[in-house]
Amino acid sequence: CIPCASGSYSDVEGSTTCTACPEGMTSRLTGSASILDCRCTSGKYMDPKSGACLACPGGTYNNESRLTFCATGCATCPIHSTSVQGSSSRSDCVCEAGFYDAEAAARSSTQGSNATIASSLAAGPDCRRCAEGSYSNGTGSTVCNEECAMCPGGSYSSMGGSTSCTTSGPDCRRCAEGSYSNGTGSTVCIPCASGSYSDVEGSTTCTACPEGMTSRLTGSASILDCRCTSGKYMDPKSGACLACPGGTYNNESRLTFCQHCPDDMESAPGSSSVDDCKCTMGFVSGLNGSTGCHGCPAGSYNDVVGATYCKSC
Repeated sequence: CIPCASGSYSDVEGSTTCTACPEGMTSRLTGSASILDCRCTSGKYMDPKSGACLACPGGTYNNESRLTFCATGCATCPIHSTSVQGSSSRSDCVCEAGFYDAEAAARSSTQGSNATIASSLAAGPDCRRCAEGSYSNGTGSTVCNEECAMCPGGSYSSMGGSTSCTTSGPDCRRCAEGSYSNGTGSTVCIPCASGSYSDVEGSTTCTACPEGMTSRLTGSASILDCRCTSGKYMDPKSGACLACPGGTYNNESRLTFCQHCPDDMESAPGSSSVDDCKCTMGFVSGLNGSTGCHGCPAGSYNDVVGATYCKSC
């Protein structure tokens, strides 16, 4: 038999051909036996809702193609740096406005070994806040604009990291991702509650997780923090959260499959704990003080699920 080529798989015995991975995905090795071996290509991540491979959003990157339905998302650029959509390397990250790259000159130098230069590029930018009285109004700056050192009358720069000279009012800053402010004059930002997220700065409200999903912690900053609730699993084909079928359970909120009940046990659809698994008909638990499920002895029977004793014939 011929192993399936990279970028394809065969998940049934007796195949006469291999199935190509979905668009935007590939498999690294030959001989793949499941669609789950198909990964998003570099610069993309898997959307947990649709299952499609999407370009990494600005400020993130993905240089690996190992992300699965369980672990979706792109790596975040170093602090105070960002990147364009679809970036595939940490070296694509550049400093945000209001910051400058203190190591740009060293990285651009031709001196040093290839290994040293490669290591410096892989580390990404060393973004530092512009000092008071200076500003940087564009991304990728290597120096700060000193024009703000002498701001004209009626303007000021009250703190480091400014992107311009402020003409009036307090130096307000946007609420960070994962938080919001829904009123004027706020002095603090409110973290998004569990089950919601905010993936943009300056939000006035948080977005609820898709139906059947929740986020465990407060302050979620991405839809990727939303997971299927207990008793459900994520369908790898559609990305939807489906109830665990009978005889299985899921007490985690990040699995793409449900766990089977122990032998001779069954559970109702949507079960979220092994405690929901009960002895099936013909079996009982706790027989003669033992653990697990045991078949009724000769001359007795059990016609209900979850029984602890057998009935005499």
